[in-house]
This record gives sequence, structure tokens and C-alpha cells, in this order.
Amino acid sequence: LEPALNAFLGKKSTGTDLRTSALRSMLKLATDNRVIELAGKILTNDSTPVDFKKRVAAVLGEFPGPAANKVLMEIKNVRPDLEAAVATALASTTEGKEIIFNQVRNGSFMARTLVDPLVQERILLRISPKQQKEYDDLTAHLSSVSEERQALIGERLKAFKTFKPSPIQLDSGQIVFGTYCGVCHRKVTQSGIGPQLHGIGKRGTEALAEKILDPNRNISEAFRNYTIKLKDGKVLTGLYRRDQGEVIVFGDLTGKEFSVPRKDIAEQKASRYTIMPDHFGTTLSQEEFNVLISYLLNW
Repeated sequence: LEPALNAFLGKKSTGTDLRTSALRSMLKLATDNRVIELAGKILTNDSTPVDFKKRVAAVLGEFPGPAANKVLMEIKNVRPDLEAAVATALASTTEGKEIIFNQVRNGSFMARTLVDPLVQERILLRISPKQQKEYDDLTAHLSSVSEERQALIGERLKAFKTFKPSPIQLDSGQIVFGTYCGVCHRKVTQSGIGPQLHGIGKRGTEALAEKILDPNRNISEAFRNYTIKLKDGKVLTGLYRRDQGEVIVFGDLTGKEFSVPRKDIAEQKASRYTIMPDHFGTTLSQEEFNVLISYLLNW
């Protein structure tokens, strides 16, 4: 099966979902580290789209161990959201936590990455007392996230007040929405992962800015995320969907469902964080923020 799966993985026109599934299947079938090394080449290739790199990093996090850790720690000079994805994957193991701390200490990772919601939650899951102290030391001098987010929201809204959108810019807002939001949200229909947004513009500019730039401020229980630690050491993340006999069904980051046998679960913990990405403050430029808000206000 490997040649066929490799063909899916290598064909850019196949689509991110199929390419990600092909990589996961190859890793399940693998008897050596060749597939992990192949994933490393994808992650270090400058022509690989960032969204696909984040998916590849997440898949490697499902197969924790020295080989995956080695590949993940070799990724350098990446944008904050990809750095967070790499750190989240590493944080599934005790050794991976040590690598993250070393990366912060040597300047390869930003200390701020340690308080990214998903990274923080993975790191603190079954952390040793020694590692807890190290985590506390590395994050001790970071300013309050809430204060920083509020300041960012204020700056973005202040700049937005002077923005006068043209019809072309509203079209640009639709493009920005499709790029960053359309995977999870739809205007009318439920997409399977995020709420539909019909009438969202009525909530006003400030509420939209808070939801985009500080999504963990107000979380709907219907979309609360869970961290699932398995007895074999793997760590999964998903939205609770339903109980189904001897398994529990969750939804992954693409809205697809996956089942976890109850007997395989070592720990299931409700997250304090929403599944919505928490990095739009650094990912969206002021111009992208302006056109996106203007687009949503017209819904």
C-alpha cells in the first residue's frame, strides 16, 4: 500500500485532508523511521503550505517517540502558529517537554509559545514536579496574556475606526474569511466543527474583535475541547460528540469524527480553551483584520 499512499502524499492537488490521511496511514504501517523522516522533509520544505505543515506536525504528535522528536526539534525559524503546532506535538512525551524547554532556553522557540493554550495544556498534562518548576521559571517573566490581548484588541479597533471599506475590500474580506475561517465556519449551515455565523455582524465590532483575537474569553460549552490521554502514551484532542457503546466519539480539527475505546483512555480532561485557533493576533495583519471585520459586519 505504501506506493499508493505516497502518491497521495506527494500530489499537491490531492488536497490537505487526503494528504494528511495518507501520511497517518503510512506511519501506522511503517516498520522503520523512513516515513517520519519523509514528514521531516515536508516540514522543512519552504514550498510546503503552512497549513499542511501544521497538520503534518499534529500527525507526528500522534506517534510520539525519539524519531518524531528528532524531526520536530530540527524545524527552525517558523511563524508563531507553526511553532505552536510543533511544540504541541512535542509536548505529548516527557522527552518532548524537555526539548521544548531547551528550545526556549536556546532561543529557537519564543517563551510566549509556552503559554499558547494548546501547548500549555499538553505540557502541563502529567508533568513532573521538576518540569513544572522549569516551566514556571521560563514563563515567570511573561506579561499577563489577558492584559496583552486586551491591549492588542484596543490597538486593532483604534486602527479599524479610520478604515473605510470599498466594495473591492469587502471582496478581500471574503477571501480572508475563506483562508482563515471557512474550514470551520459557514454563514448559514453547520460545518461540523464550528458554529454557523448567520447574523454574527449584529454582535458588533468589539465582540467580533474579542472573538477573533481572544477566542478563549467566552467559550460555548457546545464547542468545548477535550484532551484525551491514552494508555499507550498518545494524546488526542477533540470535541466531545457522543457516547456510543464501548467507545466515545469525538470530532477532530477538521470536523471529522473519530472513536476512542473507553478501555484505552487513561485520562479525559475538559479543556479551558476553545478549539478555535488562538494565534490570529500574530497571523492576521491590520489590513486583513480590517477587511475581515468589515465583511463579518455585513452578515
